[in-house]
Amino acid sequence: MTRPDQPTPRRLSGSLDRGLSLALLILACGFLSVAASKPLILALGARATGVIEHQEGGVSTRGAYGVRYRFTAGDGRVHGGTAYTASKDARFARVSIAYLRALPQVNMPASGAYALVTGCGWALLGFLSLVASVALRSPKSA
Repeated sequence: MTRPDQPTPRRLSGSLDRGLSLALLILACGFLSVAASKPLILALGARATGVIEHQEGGVSTRGAYGVRYRFTAGDGRVHGGTAYTASKDARFARVSIAYLRALPQVNMPASGAYALVTGCGWALLGFLSLVASVALRSPKSA
């Protein structure tokens, strides 16, 4: 039995659940925005030819090598980005880059497969966060 001056554990848990649910909802919106941006950058973005400057030595858990590339945008400034490749020796290779003209730092390799895989990964994280958010907001049966 609780005293009148102490909050009940149920109310505290409910407040925590609502706060966590809101945080997960915001996170889900962010993940889904990134997922939607991949095909939009590919479809509407400007194109430039870039060069892979660095390649990680080991294979990631995804079976791919991490690379860093650089390219010159339409404004004449050099920008860079990161991506993954299955090629063991991609250093100094040329790569087509899609980027937003207004924000060239938002860029990616201009590959439909790359956009699909990364977009699906971000979308999955977004949907999982959304499901968790809804589950925390659902009324609990006593």
